[in-house]
Amino acid sequence: MKNVLHGLEELHLIGKIAEEETVIRVELVKTSPPRACPHCGCPANFYKHGHRQQIVLDKPLKNKLVELVIQRKRCKCKECHVTL
Repeated sequence: MKNVLHGLEELHLIGKIAEEETVIRVELVKTSPPRACPHCGCPANFYKHGHRQQIVLDKPLKNKLVELVIQRKRCKCKECHVTL
């Protein structure tokens, strides 16, 4: 199961990998903030704005859905005030 995180270096495992009857659930945390605002392009000028949970479905493994539960830190651009 270690290869589940292959290519996702910015994500770190925070919980157990839970394998249920129809789904494999992986709890992760995103550690790196964005390098620039995708809206205005301003480089890394953010302040903290809470947390958000994002669920991403990955390719099936062993005929089970793979659900990545990602805890993300939200931030807000100081220039254009867009929340990321």
